[in-house]
Amino acid sequence: DEIDTPVTVTLRVVDDVPVLDAQKPSDTLTVEDEEFTPATDETTDATPDYTKSMVGDFRDNVDWGADDFGQVTRVVFTPEEGAPVELDMRGSSLTVYFAQDGSYQGTDATAAAASLEVTSGGTYTFTLLKNMLISGDGEQMDTLPGTVSVYGEDKDGDEIDTPVTVTLRVVDDVP
Repeated sequence: DEIDTPVTVTLRVVDDVPVLDAQKPSDTLTVEDEEFTPATDETTDATPDYTKSMVGDFRDNVDWGADDFGQVTRVVFTPEEGAPVELDMRGSSLTVYFAQDGSYQGTDATAAAASLEVTSGGTYTFTLLKNMLISGDGEQMDTLPGTVSVYGEDKDGDEIDTPVTVTLRVVDDVP
């Protein structure tokens, strides 16, 4: 039998949004300056031993939901003093540099002591280019001043509300 009366059907789709993983809201990338003079490599170092370059993966810090990871959208560098610097990343990669005292240099590689490359695909690489001069004499763990915040979106364009914070550290060794 046929029905002559129209039927209305309502479909509701709930679009989930990416959410920062409360168990892993940040990443720490640690490098060591003794890699420039391998003879100073102590046997008491961390296991595995720190190197002059470390890779992290932004995608591990967010529950992307049903839409999966799309891309890194922006990186915000907030220095200890001064205004934040926001860099749009949609569809590209960027490399920024840091001076020997750990200060942010932007995309200027002149006399840089470290670099941070962030890809739109979700990885970041912190590389020591030469020794850092942050804290003075003796061996210590130095954290580069300021904050690095990474934002991303899922495949249908929903951006995370809370960024992943990336801490950049250097084991400042002694000769």
